[in-house]
Amino acid sequence: MSSIASSGVRLKRPQEPLLEVPDDASLLDVDEIKYTLKFLMWPALVLSPTIFMEGGVPKLLLYGGGALIGLMLIIRSFRSPETLLAVSLLYIPLARIFPATIVPGINGTNIVLLMLLFFWLVHAVKRKQPLLRPIPGSRPMILWGVLSALSGLTVIFYIGLSYLLFYVPLEYKAWIDQFIVYFAVLNLIVDGRMARRVAVYLLLGSLVVLMFGVKEMLEKQGLDSMEKSRVIGPQVQPNDFGAFLVYAGCIVASILAYRPFEIKRWLLLPWLGVLVKVLLATFSRGAYLAFGAALAAITWFRGLRYVFLAVVAVMVVFTALPELIPDSLRDRMAQTTVQGSHSERIDASSQTRLILWDAALEITAESPFFGKGFKSFQYFKGRYTAVEVHESDTHNMFLFVSSQMGIPALIAFLSCLACLFGFGYVIWRKAGDGFAKSLGLAGTGMACAVVVINMFGSRMVNIEVCVYVWVYLAILGHLFAELKSGRVIRKPTVAGHVRRGTHE
Repeated sequence: MSSIASSGVRLKRPQEPLLEVPDDASLLDVDEIKYTLKFLMWPALVLSPTIFMEGGVPKLLLYGGGALIGLMLIIRSFRSPETLLAVSLLYIPLARIFPATIVPGINGTNIVLLMLLFFWLVHAVKRKQPLLRPIPGSRPMILWGVLSALSGLTVIFYIGLSYLLFYVPLEYKAWIDQFIVYFAVLNLIVDGRMARRVAVYLLLGSLVVLMFGVKEMLEKQGLDSMEKSRVIGPQVQPNDFGAFLVYAGCIVASILAYRPFEIKRWLLLPWLGVLVKVLLATFSRGAYLAFGAALAAITWFRGLRYVFLAVVAVMVVFTALPELIPDSLRDRMAQTTVQGSHSERIDASSQTRLILWDAALEITAESPFFGKGFKSFQYFKGRYTAVEVHESDTHNMFLFVSSQMGIPALIAFLSCLACLFGFGYVIWRKAGDGFAKSLGLAGTGMACAVVVINMFGSRMVNIEVCVYVWVYLAILGHLFAELKSGRVIRKPTVAGHVRRGTHE
């Protein structure tokens, strides 16, 4: 060895092999997705006659087929909960039009929730994991769930036990459902790879809901008034349906925005175009503004050059080519104000909102810590409104929370939205694969959309509307945990530098 050293020959230290960053396909594990999609063909076959045939199928065959599929799903779920998660994401947004009621209190939604709870416990024992895993985002959600659930006790104090038991029990139970879904999904997801696949099922579910909206839009074309023409969707309410479309649309828009000059991504343009068309048919002004805010956020974080291109495009449309603006958009936004005999005044809908907002602010000021209790606004509003108002909702999610659940609950709710935005931004900046980056970018847009649309309505109350937001927070929580875990590898570049990426 000394003779070799003295000869001037330098020995190179053997380098450790550098692992390549897995591509999107390997991270998604496409075989697992195919395995799940094959099962989803069965419920599609059972429901197709009900959707496309006027008479449908006899209830005996429908419920018998559903029971058989349910049994198959239970058997599969002992192996892996992935198919159950996919079925849940497909069914819950459609639950209002397919309630699958067996007896009072036992319907499709409750069966899905019970299965999620059961297999949450089964797989926690099987994996030898705690029932509540410390995934990022779970602590703010625990706080938000507990503080909002306490409003059931508060309403007993202010109004009485009978109000909770006999007037709003179903609404209170429906409020709790969103937390069951979030924590079950969060803990059933194994890792970042499975989280990516759940995002695919979420996209599939949003596409199915969109198809229902397209069918309804075509049926209502040519009706003689805006109210008759409004598309209500599977959520059975146009503003709720508009909110759902905006939340889901953020993901499609972000996948397209990640690399907009890749020709293969242009295949998403028809999907996004149809989504916008159906969104316009809801005539929901809040949804219009929220989708604009989401696209603005996605464009901003994508890069300044995209902001510049977007601003130029908008200016061209509004100035040089105003005929490209859909009539439905112009007509609906014009209804925010109506022309009076001497001056312009706010339309009746907006006036009602302002009155209800003032009432909610007064209630919040009176009971800032715990509010007046769950669904108490409809009971107390008459004492705080300047004139009689028949509507019983605050038309503002943040005032809905502060007036009925208290300011601490509102802070917890905003903390959850901050996690959605923050996780999305970090994943967008640091993830190693393109699909995860796209999902992160969508998180920033979705958070902005939730804030804007809930300024004009309570669009985070019903599980059929908000389920994808909380499931998306669970997905981003796992992807964020993947980044924090330190399982990061490096990919060599031509210049000899390294690039960070994630590896399971």
